[in-house]
Amino acid sequence: IVVVFVGDGDLRGEWEQAAQELGIYGSTRWLGTVPFDQIHRLYNACDAMVMPAVTRPATGLAVTVLDAMACARPIIASDAAGNGLVVQDGVNGYLTPERDDIALAAAIARFAALSADRRAAMGRASRRLVETQFSWPHLARRYLEHFERLIDRSPR
Repeated sequence: IVVVFVGDGDLRGEWEQAAQELGIYGSTRWLGTVPFDQIHRLYNACDAMVMPAVTRPATGLAVTVLDAMACARPIIASDAAGNGLVVQDGVNGYLTPERDDIALAAAIARFAALSADRRAAMGRASRRLVETQFSWPHLARRYLEHFERLIDRSPR
């Protein structure tokens, strides 16, 4: 397993130090910020996306999760920050409790032990969910329904 870290943030130094202390630094790649028009290449090259998100005020579903799902990638994520809205445990990835590193590691190991066919099926399930729930026509329909409800409830 090679773990690729994309992006920069306040915790990068801590994560790199932890990788060194655990003796896995040689199996990690630290890419920093990747231009938006290049990120799909990383999604297409990986077997799964791991998103160990934590809930913070004003945190919602990360668009990066949907981007990876659109590239037919399974998602291994903590059940935080909206991930539970799109990750169906055992169907298109795995959900773990928030801030549970042991459970996250176990989910990664469980995924790595799957057959290539099963991993591909999880990826297809991710893609289907994005196509049916997050396509522009579907989102436009949902917004229209929402606005119609608001109009119906407003005083005339």
